[in-house]
Amino acid sequence: MSALFSEIYGCYYGVVARVLNRALQGSTKAEIEETVQACGFSETAFHLLPQLIGSEWNFLHKRGEQYYSNFSGVFNRPLTTLERSWLAALLKDPRIHLFLDEVKIKELHAALCGVVPAFNPDDFLSSDKHLDGDAYDNPLYRANFRKLLAACTHNAPVAVSYDNGKTRSRNIYYPYKLSYSEYNDKFRLQCAVYDKKTQRLKKAVLNLAKITAVEPSELPFRATKEALCKLFSEPNDNPPIVIEITTERNAVERFLLQFASFDRKTEYDPERNIYTCHIFYDMSDETELLIRILSFGPTVKVLGPQSFLQQIKDRLKKQMDLMRLP
Repeated sequence: MSALFSEIYGCYYGVVARVLNRALQGSTKAEIEETVQACGFSETAFHLLPQLIGSEWNFLHKRGEQYYSNFSGVFNRPLTTLERSWLAALLKDPRIHLFLDEVKIKELHAALCGVVPAFNPDDFLSSDKHLDGDAYDNPLYRANFRKLLAACTHNAPVAVSYDNGKTRSRNIYYPYKLSYSEYNDKFRLQCAVYDKKTQRLKKAVLNLAKITAVEPSELPFRATKEALCKLFSEPNDNPPIVIEITTERNAVERFLLQFASFDRKTEYDPERNIYTCHIFYDMSDETELLIRILSFGPTVKVLGPQSFLQQIKDRLKKQMDLMRLP
């Protein structure tokens, strides 16, 4: 299955195709960077830009300040049998209904009629995972999710009614992005709310399952995307987790994909052939991070902070003690 996620058949292929199609009429370096950052992952530019703009792939040539495609036509690649099988499997995931309406899902079912899914949801047995995940088949949950996704896309403030089981509230929020916790099997809304005391925006995290209503806000003020990015890039009070990642077993790509929902900074040391990743997180996610990092085994090394490193040692000691039991 690894070929399905390679640069050729995965996201990277789509990014390169967009760059080349746009470069048929010429693109500046800034425009190429914009396309790569908008269509790829946070580290896509780090991997792709040198090959695209340099001479290694020979996909583009430079005339003046513009880059032009070395190909004459538009890229339109048909799906492989494996990709069709993968899409058929995704249609069995209840979370797909959060992103696609029923009309689109029916169209996909018709287009993939007769295709054998690559896997079924029952094929996977998850451990260290909460069993009270979000109700993805709930019509209200789906409707709220789509409204919030649109608000994130269009940078639009929304009025959210929230019920945490103890209190109910209704506030105006400025959505930043939706994040998914595999450990909790829940979606969260990362957003900002205006603090009347400080007269500034402050971070807020809402569980999707506890949102009872989402309505457009009539407030004329909109927090700019730049302001929200700056707010969420501010470091938390707790220090980041610092991890070294080896290049063995495709660990770097697996690690960056696994922690895509967290704010992080990754650097490469060519002399040691080691990647160092700083993960910024909220304390509520600490246990989830601990479990995920341990799953990478000897391909990663935790450098700090000391409190988190001690938890890693304690967990490993408990595992060793269990192995010694008769």
